[in-house]
Amino acid sequence: MSDDPANHRLEHLQIVTVTEACRICRVEIEFVRELVVEGVFEMPGDEPSSWQFDADQLAQLIKAARLARDLRVNPPGIALALELLNALDRARSGR
Repeated sequence: MSDDPANHRLEHLQIVTVTEACRICRVEIEFVRELVVEGVFEMPGDEPSSWQFDADQLAQLIKAARLARDLRVNPPGIALALELLNALDRARSGR
């Protein structure tokens, strides 16, 4: 995770439900479903009621929500942008 103070607060979270993740990120469940279809998140089954997010996934959802809200990026574009951002983070950290 980055040095963003919000991310440090996320590290203390255990697991949150999809409903709670949507509330935190101010997104609809359908938005999360689209991201799952695009491969941003791997979730068990097709039913969102069983989906849960750890701190890293929640941080990704926050980034996805910002891309959609601030830049009007669609779900396929969000998937690509997050993949590139994650690759950049790995390269910077030497992983």
